[in-house]
Amino acid sequence: MNMILRQLGRFKKDALLCIGLTTLEVIMEILLPFITSIIIDQGLEQANLPVVYRYGALMVVMALLSLAFGAGSGKFAASASSGLAANLREAIYA
Repeated sequence: MNMILRQLGRFKKDALLCIGLTTLEVIMEILLPFITSIIIDQGLEQANLPVVYRYGALMVVMALLSLAFGAGSGKFAASASSGLAANLREAIYA
């Protein structure tokens, strides 16, 4: 396994960015139910529409951030995996 990880070479940054962006995406997805509970508890039950609008907008922003983090994660994952595959093929033929 250590030998395979050494083959990442210049694609280590892409692999680490993929892990980091995936972590941020998961954090955004985990926080959405908490925002929903705030909307229900403080907004809908108390008939406070400004709270509903504010936290609803926050949810939309969080969903868009999650989408961007997921897309970036996919881009860096594809780059790291294709680079690793190319380096492994080169090492096998060498």
